[in-house]
Amino acid sequence: MTEVQFVPGDVVLLQGEAYQVLENLGDEGMVIPFPSEEVEPFRLEWIVEGERARRIGNEPLPAPTPCSSGECPTQGNPVKMHFTPRKQQ
Repeated sequence: MTEVQFVPGDVVLLQGEAYQVLENLGDEGMVIPFPSEEVEPFRLEWIVEGERARRIGNEPLPAPTPCSSGECPTQGNPVKMHFTPRKQQ
C-alpha cells in the first residue's frame, strides 16, 4: 500500500483524466471527475498500471459536500450530492 497525501479539493491527473478529491482513503480515494456537475463520487486508486496520480491544483469543493469543511464522515461510503454549476465570470 502506498499512501498518497491528497486533501479534499485537490485536483489530480491520472491517465489523462482530471478528478477532484473528496476524501483520501490512503492508497485510494473518493473522487468526482473535474470539472463536473451532479455526479456520484466513486473510488479511485492513486496508482493505476504503474502510473501515479499527480496533484495539478486545488479548487473549492462544490457545495454542499460532507467534505467541504475538510471533515469527511463517509468512511469511504458514497454520499449522494447535488452540484450547482458555477456562474461564468
